[in-house]
Amino acid sequence: MSNVSMIKASIYTLIFLFMSTLVAEAALYRWVDSKGKVHYSDHVPPEDAGQERKVMDGDGRTIDVIERSKTEEELRELKRIKKIREEEKRQQELQASRDRVLLLTYQSEQEIIVARDNKLSTIELAKEHAQESLTAQRQRLSEIRHKAAEFERSSRPIPTDVLDEMATQQKQIEKTLVYIKTREHEQQQLRDEFAGYIDRYRELTK
Repeated sequence: MSNVSMIKASIYTLIFLFMSTLVAEAALYRWVDSKGKVHYSDHVPPEDAGQERKVMDGDGRTIDVIERSKTEEELRELKRIKKIREEEKRQQELQASRDRVLLLTYQSEQEIIVARDNKLSTIELAKEHAQESLTAQRQRLSEIRHKAAEFERSSRPIPTDVLDEMATQQKQIEKTLVYIKTREHEQQQLRDEFAGYIDRYRELTK
């Protein structure tokens, strides 16, 4: 590059920088202070630094808007909303994962019904065994009570081992009743859970 060309390039650069400086210096801020008064200035005083302000060029056109500072209450609200949205996103991702598993696990609605019935049948079988045990336990308790009554009728003290066995048998009956009740609750949970599976499967495959 010749000296003349270099000189011209330098001059253009200086002109560009000079014009940029003029544009920057021509920029004005427009804002409304806390008392409602409108201000125009090339700088904003510290007491109004938190107010919303418009950046205007030399022709009075708005080229940018600087938002006002948020209050503590607004910041807390934004944080609350952000937390809610993050939780919604997490739930959506979790649901999407569950949907993928559902579609990979079952090829038809009938397969879901079969799986549900198999689980219910397993629990029902356990309940039947517990019910049989409960019948035997009650029969045994009745026998022990009858035996204790014989001692009372003959005005003899009831032996300690009889009393202990009676108490043990009563506790076992209570334990078996709780077991049966728990299995019934488990069955209802399964019905509700698989009803949800079926409804969701229909939504995904219709």
